[in-house]
This record gives sequence, structure tokens and C-alpha cells, in this order.
Amino acid sequence: MDEIRLIKNCPKCGKQLRFPIDKGTIKVKCLCGYSFTLDPDDTGIYKDARFDLGAGNAAHGAPPLHKPPLKERVIRGLWQYRYNLQNIRLLTGKARRNVIIVTALIVLFFLLIFCLILIFMTTPRKYVI
Repeated sequence: MDEIRLIKNCPKCGKQLRFPIDKGTIKVKCLCGYSFTLDPDDTGIYKDARFDLGAGNAAHGAPPLHKPPLKERVIRGLWQYRYNLQNIRLLTGKARRNVIIVTALIVLFFLLIFCLILIFMTTPRKYVI
């Protein structure tokens, strides 16, 4: 399973630090020498930070060696959508807007299907003899 990583700027030099948050309390050290202990249960660390959702175990930004099959990409996309929907408060403006738009389109799609079913179920049938 991929690690969940957070990207946060170093309080001393401003360099972006990328570290796992699913490993429990860890010690983070920047190249400038500044170090601090990080507890993922402390909600203060998430302020001015963002999740690194696309990296997984790949090298920093390196493209994957092969493209996963369509089924796997669809399943990962659905899980990512679910994750984003559950954590909508943590998303940036554009990502939050995308989740809201996709959710509205899904609701409209199911309402359309429901209305079509009602129309065709209640329309009287004319039989020709």
C-alpha cells in the first residue's frame, strides 16, 4: 500500500519537506539543520500543508514505468474520489471545486435515471389488435 505523505514548508528556511504521516510520531530534519518532532494526531501540522497524493512509492515525481490497467485506474480513481470527498475541508480551492462538481454531476445523473424510470413506468401502453 502507498504511504500517505504530507508536504509542508520548513519553518526556518521555507524549503518544502515531504514526509510520511502514517508512520506515527517521527523526527523530521531539514537540510538547513532545523529539526522537529512530528505527531500526525496534532491537527496543527496540517495548517499550511498539503497531501502528496500522486507520488506513492515512486521516486520524487518520476513517471511510472508502465501504465496500470484500466480496471486498476478506475478503482484507484474511485478510491481517490472517496478520499477527497471525506477530506474536502483539507483540499485546496480548485480540488474542492472539482469534487463538488463531480458530486453534483453524479447526483444529477441518478436523478435523470430515476425520472426516466418514472416516466416510462407511468406512461399508458397502447396496444394495437
